[in-house]
Amino acid sequence: MTLELFLREVRSAIGYVPKLAVIDLDMTWREAVQSVFPFAPIQLFVVHFERVVDRIIPKLKRTPRQMELKQMVRNVLYAQSEMEATDALDRLLKRKGYFRDKKSRQVINSLKENFDLLTTHFRVKGSFRSNNAAESVNDKLGMKLWLIRGYKKVRTARNSLNLMVMHYRFNPFSSCRIKEHNGKSPLDLAGVNTSRLDWIAYSQKDPHILNVL
Repeated sequence: MTLELFLREVRSAIGYVPKLAVIDLDMTWREAVQSVFPFAPIQLFVVHFERVVDRIIPKLKRTPRQMELKQMVRNVLYAQSEMEATDALDRLLKRKGYFRDKKSRQVINSLKENFDLLTTHFRVKGSFRSNNAAESVNDKLGMKLWLIRGYKKVRTARNSLNLMVMHYRFNPFSSCRIKEHNGKSPLDLAGVNTSRLDWIAYSQKDPHILNVL
């Protein structure tokens, strides 16, 4: 119920319905998103699913068969097309009898049950199968929020956060897996001309102006 209230507040504040919701396997999140944004497709975070598999069959305790199963699961999760993912799942299910231990069957059943939501990104143009970048930003924001607890003025805390956010938006990528993005900042990639903007000075402007970027 708390998550649902939070999402309703977000929807009310920004007036925006997401074209895709990338969430983990927590059923509470799934139910909250479906309640507040009933028409938004849901994509389960594939990296989180893989982590669940690693908890069920830990790397250091895997049998040779479980190692083979893990690779087959990855073939499904990181397929390059929906057809490739479907074929990989079919190959796995045909060998279901080969993986007889309880933990392996748990992994297979979970993959089969969640397959449609793990492959939503193939059916929604411009979407993605994970939110690593967003989680990285949230992690850095969390660290900064912890530090600003000692600030005496809201304005000082706000300006510090704006400084960090603007640094990310203006700073060019240097090790992006999409090579053509390297040397360009998030704002450059969004088509914003930043050549005449001093990002440090800009970060301290009124927050309503910042929302333009």
